[in-house]
Amino acid sequence: MEDEIGREPRASSDGGLSREVQHPSGQRSLDNVVENAGSLPVPTDAETEAVGAEPVSAPSDAPAGAVPVRRRRFRAHLRPVRLHTFDSFRYRDYRILWGTTFFSSGGSWLQEITIGWLTYQLTESAFLTSLALGLGALPILLAGPLGGVVVDSLDRRKVLAAVSAYQVLVTLGFSAIVFLDRAEPWNILGFV
Repeated sequence: MEDEIGREPRASSDGGLSREVQHPSGQRSLDNVVENAGSLPVPTDAETEAVGAEPVSAPSDAPAGAVPVRRRRFRAHLRPVRLHTFDSFRYRDYRILWGTTFFSSGGSWLQEITIGWLTYQLTESAFLTSLALGLGALPILLAGPLGGVVVDSLDRRKVLAAVSAYQVLVTLGFSAIVFLDRAEPWNILGFV
């Protein structure tokens, strides 16, 4: 088995380290490497403990002035990870937006369930129930692209307020019809 340079690796009696180091430019003396390493700063015990290293003493046959080498242990350092999931709730405007979206979405889902239940109770037809629920997606499908262009040219807050007010009025009107027990299938299809 040859090394990167094409030479046979040399075995030695000191556990694989010989007094010379293989280098692409030729063999270098290990003493030269140790002497050059003497100019490197040696970390303190506190620094090595902080990174999980353990001290290793210099071998007995090391040249004078050899620097003891500290090796790192191979163990995982698990640090607690701080999640930033809820950091945005520090801002008042975001909390208001989140709360209104939460309740608005909840109301929309309740409305979908109620429309499906009411349509099936009145008609006992799976087709009309699915038609009533499917028609709810039609305005988004047809008016979505055009609505995006219109909203970009208007004040978004006013548009959002107007659309929300319209939805509240239509929902109150339809709920009055249902509470007066005058709901018909065409009322449901017109509402959605």
